[in-house]
Parts: sequence; C-alpha cells; structure tokens
Amino acid sequence: MNTTTKPNPPKNGDGTRTVESQRCGPRDLDHKKGKIMKISSVTTMIVSLAAIMLFASGANAGGLTSMQLERAGYFCFVAGPNDWIHCLLERKLGDRAVSVKVFSEDGMMLLGTEQLLREDVYLHGKPPCPQNGLDEWDFGGFYYACHHFDTG
Repeated sequence: MNTTTKPNPPKNGDGTRTVESQRCGPRDLDHKKGKIMKISSVTTMIVSLAAIMLFASGANAGGLTSMQLERAGYFCFVAGPNDWIHCLLERKLGDRAVSVKVFSEDGMMLLGTEQLLREDVYLHGKPPCPQNGLDEWDFGGFYYACHHFDTG
C-alpha cells in the first residue's frame, strides 16, 4: 500500500496534518510491472552473457582442455607423430564427416580443429586442404584428415 501526502493537507484542530492513503490504480500497476519486467529482462540477459563468457573461456586461463571435453562426454585419444590428443564425439564415428578438436601432448592447449571425411566420401570429390598446403588429405584408415591449423 502506497501512502503519500497531498501538497498542503488541511491542519487538524491540534495542528497536525492528515495523511491520506492512496492506492495505485490498474494503469499505475501495469506501468510498474513494465519497469520490473524490463529490469528483470536486462538482469537475466547480463547474467546469461556472463555465464556464456565464463563457459567459453574454459575453467582455466588457458581455455578449453581435453580433460574438460572428456568430462563432457567426448572420446579423446593420442594420435599422429606428435602424440597430440584428438577429441571427438564418439557417436559421430561412422558419419560421413567428423570434426575433431586437437590438443597439445599434455591436453592443456587447443591447437585447432581437424576435419575427417570418410574414405568413400573423400574419394568421391577429393577436396583440397589449403590449411595444410596439401593437394590431398592425409589418410589415417577409414578417414582422410585435413588440419585447420599449422601442423608443421
């Protein structure tokens, strides 16, 4: 309940002034609800953006790690001549194309991504792999691979 005083309420016989109670009308309530809704929406948006930024930056200052992906359900394994850790969603194995995140040997630094094309798909079109400077992709058994980062 909102109580206000009129600009100059009449004085009572004892010299005091009477304070009258005024209730908000329906229009006043709708206006106040609108302000509350706007504040609530802005607050929700700010909190959401902060959460997204925190998640995107990873739990440590270095960013995403292979251990974080494993905890999120990714399958990670060591492959290649540099013993880099490769992580992918296991349910994607067998798909025509699979995206892989590649990490340093200790799994703490994301080096980049690798695109895998199933052998029958790759042989049908043989796309170039300009990121590696290759005319043909590397074959790793079942899949051809194109790294989207410097492997040299």
